[in-house]
This record gives sequence, C-alpha cells and structure tokens, in this order.
Amino acid sequence: RRTAERGQRGASFVLVGHDEHGQAAHPLPVPLPVPFPADLGGEVLQGVMGVAQTAKVGNTEIDLVSLEFYASGFIANLRLRGTADTPDPSGPPRFPRHPDFSPQVTDDLGNVYEGSPSGGGGGSRGHWRSTHHFSPAPLAAASALHFTIVEIRWMAHGPGQQSSIEPGPWEFHVSL
Repeated sequence: RRTAERGQRGASFVLVGHDEHGQAAHPLPVPLPVPFPADLGGEVLQGVMGVAQTAKVGNTEIDLVSLEFYASGFIANLRLRGTADTPDPSGPPRFPRHPDFSPQVTDDLGNVYEGSPSGGGGGSRGHWRSTHHFSPAPLAAASALHFTIVEIRWMAHGPGQQSSIEPGPWEFHVSL
C-alpha cells in the first residue's frame, strides 16, 4: 500500500442529522482517521484528462468528468444525478439531502491513492458536483486508475429528515 511521502494528518468530526421534527439531532459516526492528501491548490497544473464516463446504480448516476494532474497528486471532478428524496407536492418545501461519498482509487500496479473530498455543491433538482483530491500523483509505470464508490451517504439537513445510505458500487476504469 503506497501512501503520500508527506506526513499524514487526521481529523475527527461528527456529521449531524435530524430524525423526527422537534427531536434533538443525533450524531452519525464518520470513519477515523480521515486522511488529508497533499494540498494541490498552490501547485502548478500539469495536465487535464477528460474522462466522461458514467456509472449508474438504480436511479443514481455518477459521472467521472475529468482528472487534473499535479506534482503531488490529482483531482477527480465528479457529477452526480439523482436524489434520495421523493418530493411531496402537497407538503412544505424541504431541504434536499446532501450526498457524501468517498471514491477509492487504485492503479493497475496495486497502489492505493489516499483521497478526501475537497468541495462541491448542488441543489434540489438532484444535480451535484464534487471534487476529490488524491495523492500521490499516479506513478509513471501505472497505465490505469480504477475508481470505486461503494456507497452514497445521503445526509439530512432539516427537521423530519433522516440520513440514509444508498449502496453501489459505481465504478470507473481510466486508462492513463
């Protein structure tokens, strides 16, 4: 298993969801430690690869749009279409649940790339964008990267909502 040559840092935090209207929030556990790959924001962009692959499980589609390459790692740009919420036209407007997922990345040589989400957004129409940073940079000897998203955690934001898990997997195979 290959990890970044820089020191690994970890973080501990709790995501909060709501159950019934008016009840206290309940913490949802997050696996620890959460690795932080290299900060790629200050590095010089070395290249961009358009991927444009779609994986669909049930009614949820995830697109691996592109990869950005830097000296210390790479960024995966993803788009998700789908929603864990069924709108109730007769009810009051509700905050959409927010998708949280963590792609796992390996190469054809068996190396593992550590990653973490680094930004994203979306809205009530079930369209979401997400970026994930990974390190180290793909090895020159690697000819392919394999991305796997095991599950999507749909995180509650408002009263009357519950967080839920949507099982996958969504998978992408990218030739380098």
